[in-house]
Amino acid sequence: MQGPERRYRIHPDAVIRPDGSGAVVLHLRTRQYYELNATARFLWDALAPEGATAGELASRLAASYDVDPAEAGALVAELLSTFEVERLVEVPGAGLRDRVRRRWFG
Repeated sequence: MQGPERRYRIHPDAVIRPDGSGAVVLHLRTRQYYELNATARFLWDALAPEGATAGELASRLAASYDVDPAEAGALVAELLSTFEVERLVEVPGAGLRDRVRRRWFG
């Protein structure tokens, strides 16, 4: 049985500054800068303020950019994975799930 889709939110330590059609994101804790192109900024803006699931983001991307839904899903998954690794987004409750999973399943 699969649980509900993960809801991604912008990490509180990540701040954005628009830059033309793209943007620059600064992670306040790591002091790393990230340059977003127009598409990444579109998806970033879609995360604010309530967050969004990968499916919701892929649907918005497909509708707004006339992209095949499967391709939109793959692009969103890749971007969210990068955002998560760089700690630009967070998934509330994911830390607890990961700790429980490691405790019980190695």
